[in-house]
Amino acid sequence: PSNTDKKVSVTLGDEILLNAGKEVVFNIFSQNRFLIGTSIPINKNLSISLLYYLAYSKSNSPNDYQQNNNVWLGIKHKLNFTKKSHDTEIDH
Repeated sequence: PSNTDKKVSVTLGDEILLNAGKEVVFNIFSQNRFLIGTSIPINKNLSISLLYYLAYSKSNSPNDYQQNNNVWLGIKHKLNFTKKSHDTEIDH
């Protein structure tokens, strides 16, 4: 395949998590997770991705929040474990 066959993909996401239940009074907000990244195919069975992940979360203390910044490097490899059968013909 040529380089024109390879398509770069972009990932963008945001998750807002909330606490629920009768006991929840002041701590409704739990987390906000944001991510952005890209994936680049190397060939039809292999791709590499790089993601930035930001997690903003409430701690157990009142008015105390934590922020975590992460970078993920991912490798996706498609494996085929199916056995290919080859039909053989015998010419007489």
